Amino acid sequence: MKKIIRLTESELVGLIKKIIKEEKYSEEDLKYFHPAIGKECKIKIGRNKYKTIRREGYKPVLVCDLHDTGNEFVIAELTFFAPTVEEVKDYICKNYDTVVAELDSLFGDKEQEEEETITETVDSLKWEIIDEPIVCGTDEFEI
Repeated sequence: MKKIIRLTESELVGLIKKIIKEEKYSEEDLKYFHPAIGKECKIKIGRNKYKTIRREGYKPVLVCDLHDTGNEFVIAELTFFAPTVEEVKDYICKNYDTVVAELDSLFGDKEQEEEETITETVDSLKWEIIDEPIVCGTDEFEI
């Protein structure tokens, strides 16, 4: 037996948000296509182990397997900085377009030399990479 259910626009939007929230936005790493090397890279959270005066914390980094060997490298660090992993995650989720725009400005010139980019392995003395996907809920994204 078929039933016709009438929903208002706000009820439909609420239902869609609830479904997306239950499924979460993504259980995978957030991706960024690096135009200069033609590869999809991961946006991760990293802690620079080199302590600067009064500045210990975390920032978004771009991690990529440059040579298809399974060895990932940190090839860029973004300017945002926060004292906790959660604050960086919130920034990435709430400002994803800004994060992508900053990466685009770093790698926008396809003629850029690879030597100009950072290429530190993720297990280097410089970086501690938080090895879990950044999962953004629906409240961070506009529907």
